[in-house]
Amino acid sequence: FKQKMQENGYQKTIWSDDMSSGPFLTSEFATEEELSLFDKLEAGDPATITWFRSEQAKLSVKKPVTAFVSGVDRVFISSNIDWSGFQTNLGIWKYMGLLDNNVKPKPAFYTYKILVSKIDGFKMVERLDEQTYKFSFANKNPVYILWNEQGSMNKDLSKYILMDKVTLTHIITQTGKTDKDAEINVVQTNSVLIDDVPIFIETS
Repeated sequence: FKQKMQENGYQKTIWSDDMSSGPFLTSEFATEEELSLFDKLEAGDPATITWFRSEQAKLSVKKPVTAFVSGVDRVFISSNIDWSGFQTNLGIWKYMGLLDNNVKPKPAFYTYKILVSKIDGFKMVERLDEQTYKFSFANKNPVYILWNEQGSMNKDLSKYILMDKVTLTHIITQTGKTDKDAEINVVQTNSVLIDDVPIFIETS
C-alpha cells in the first residue's frame, strides 16, 4: 500500500480497524479441524473455550506486532465484548471480545493491556529475525517481543543485547489471572526459552 501511494505521489497513514483478536475459524479457507472447533465453541465445550481464549491471548500480541512491523500505523482490536449469549449471525465474531458476555475480562484483555504498557509510544519497530521484534523508544530502552511458531527453542539474543541478563515478562493465557499475575523472570541473554506464546524482553 505504501509503495503504491508513493508511486502516485502521496503518503497516508494506514490504520487497521476491526482486527479480530482470536483465531478466525470460519473463513473461506478454514480447515475441517477449524470448523469442528467452531462447532465445539457453539456447543459450549469447556476445553475448546479454554483453547480458544489461550489462542486469542497469543494473537492479541502477534497480530498487532505483525501489523506494526508491516507498516501499519495504528490498530484497533475487535471487539470489546463477546456476543455469544445472543442470537446473532456473527459467526466466529461472537467470541472475539476482550470481555466475555458477562463483561468479565478474558486472558486476551490482560495480555493486550500488557502489550500496550510495553510498546505504547514506540518510535520504530524492526523484525530482527524470524522470532524477534524490536520496538525502540525516545525515552526508554528497547522492548523485544519474541515467539516461535515452530515450537520450543533456546534463543541467543547476545548479538542484539550486550547485557548478560534480561527481564522476561510472560503474557496471560489462563482465565482467572490478571496482568498483575504475569510471570516475570530474569534470564541469561544467550539462552532465552521461547515457543509459540509471545514474551517480552527488556533490559534494566
